[in-house]
Amino acid sequence: MKIRFSEKLINSYSPLCLLFALIFSGSLRAEPANAIEPPFSSGVDFIKQTVTSFGLAGTPWETKHSYEEERARAWMDALHHAYEKIMDIRLMEGANIKDSVLLTPSLKMRLGQIILAGKRTFFEGDNSGLIRCKVVIPLSGVMSLRSALFLGALYPRRDPFTAKKTQAASQTAEFSRITTEASQISTDTGFLQVVIDVRGTSFEPSLFPRFFSENGELLFQESLLNHPHRFSRPLVRFSQDAWSPGDFDRSKFLFVDGYVPPLSRNDLKIFSSDEDVFRDFCRELEAEPLGRREILIIYGGELPKDGALPKAVPQSKEQAKGEKSPQEPARKRRR
Repeated sequence: MKIRFSEKLINSYSPLCLLFALIFSGSLRAEPANAIEPPFSSGVDFIKQTVTSFGLAGTPWETKHSYEEERARAWMDALHHAYEKIMDIRLMEGANIKDSVLLTPSLKMRLGQIILAGKRTFFEGDNSGLIRCKVVIPLSGVMSLRSALFLGALYPRRDPFTAKKTQAASQTAEFSRITTEASQISTDTGFLQVVIDVRGTSFEPSLFPRFFSENGELLFQESLLNHPHRFSRPLVRFSQDAWSPGDFDRSKFLFVDGYVPPLSRNDLKIFSSDEDVFRDFCRELEAEPLGRREILIIYGGELPKDGALPKAVPQSKEQAKGEKSPQEPARKRRR
């Protein structure tokens, strides 16, 4: 009798068990053969020179929206996330993209074109039916953030924290003279890369970092280049790894001593001992921006803890007994 009752119970609940097995095994909806799991790293990456964002859309429990409409919603969601991340990017010292767009409304239209032109990728390998969209916006290139926002980085052209004061007009004329005569100067330093190591400092990357001399003179900024092929590739790169020449000749690389000025996060100052060779190298960058020359800034690492005192360790009972506390001198009684 018990055996018959168990057989009836199994036969009655067998369709329900089969349904649960199909749901958990993912057999109700087969994944496409070319489904690729999207990476989960998103944000602003100055090392790869990209801005990555993800969008999500899709209502698998409803059928009133078409598949193309859900793809468009996922794309628009990714564009909104990309716009929020771009607004927080540092344009240069003392200015970010959000402030520059508010001060110069013409940059907003150009920025919108760059965001819409970003590379988009759709991922559909999901059992939930949700549609994911990935948008990648380059920092350098013909259609990039640097080519769209360089007008907002044309000011100021002088270190605001330098002690020596010189008229900004003279600095502008000096840089314009270097820009116009760069193609006529035939100086060849023989270097392909200038390496500036500022690890352990407060330096933070930006779109257009400025390089000053110790006197506050502007030596180089990528936004001031006057060349038809400017912004085609990044002239200033960033890295957080230790420098390694690889298979290249070490004589083609130059190490320049630089430091972060006080109250600054995005500017660098070059020591006077390396100022001349750095200036010549920047002239070569201006004359041939499509060449192999570039400036590499190595940043990151923990900040130095100058002036930090060690934590007090509580004494043990044996140490407390061995050390006698100094007694206060006896006070004289008044007569």
